[in-house]
Amino acid sequence: MPKTERHLWNAAKSREFNIGMQAGTQPRSSEFALAAETVKAACDLGARIVFTVYAPEEPKKPVGKRRAHPKKAVVSVQGD
Repeated sequence: MPKTERHLWNAAKSREFNIGMQAGTQPRSSEFALAAETVKAACDLGARIVFTVYAPEEPKKPVGKRRAHPKKAVVSVQGD
């Protein structure tokens, strides 16, 4: 690591690599493996690896004009 960046890294109060994931409703489970070399590299830097899993997004409601509900037709029949 270059000298300036190393100084910033060493001065950091928290050293972590955060891996963010957006969850879905399917599949029910998934595995995400890190290579041993990746874990060792983070360890050698004095860092930790963090996983942040974000909840599935809620379906968006349609945007636009609201349609009025159709009114019931009233038919009047008059005799002759």
